[in-house]
Amino acid sequence: MTPSAAPANTKPYALSSAPPDAQPPGILASLGRLLPLMATERRSVAIAFAAVVVSSVAGLAGPLVIAHAIDTSIRTGDFSGVLRAAALLMVIYVAAFVATYVQTQTMGSVGRRVLFALRNTLFTRLQDLPLDFFNQNKAGDLISRINND
Repeated sequence: MTPSAAPANTKPYALSSAPPDAQPPGILASLGRLLPLMATERRSVAIAFAAVVVSSVAGLAGPLVIAHAIDTSIRTGDFSGVLRAAALLMVIYVAAFVATYVQTQTMGSVGRRVLFALRNTLFTRLQDLPLDFFNQNKAGDLISRINND
C-alpha cells in the first residue's frame, strides 16, 4: 500500500489524555487502583504483617529480659538465672530472625506477583490500542513511558 492510499487518521492519539495543567492523582486514588491487583494477596500480606508484629515484639522483649536478668540474677549472684535469661534471650532473637526472614520473603514474593499482574494489565491495554496510536507516537516515547511510569 502506498502512503497516499493509506487511510487517514481519524482521531489523534496522545500518550496522556490528561490536560497538561492537571494535577496528578492523590495517594488514595493510586491505592484504589492498586488494591484490585493485590486482591489475591490478602493471605500473604496478613502473614507478613503477623511476622512484622512478632519481630517487633521480640525486638522489644530482648532489652526487657536483659534488664530483668541484670536486676534480679546478676545483683543476687544467681548464675543459673543468668543462664536462663540468656537461653530466653536466644529464643527471642531466633524468633525475631525467623519472623524477619518470613516477612522479607513473603513481601518480596507479593511484590513480584503484583508487579507481574500490573505489567500484564499494562501490556494487555497496549495490545488493545488501535494501530493509529502506534503510528502517531514514537516507539522510543512509548518504551520510555512504559519503563518510567
